[in-house]
Amino acid sequence: MPSSFPGMNPDLEHPERWSTVHNRLIVALADVLTPH
Repeated sequence: MPSSFPGMNPDLEHPERWSTVHNRLIVALADVLTPH
């Protein structure tokens, strides 16, 4: 059965699996983009 959300996969956005990944990714990107 195709996804009811085109371009999105609700399984990949499951908060229990990805909550820390999103936060860590944002912090890592900020560290890379911020001049030292």
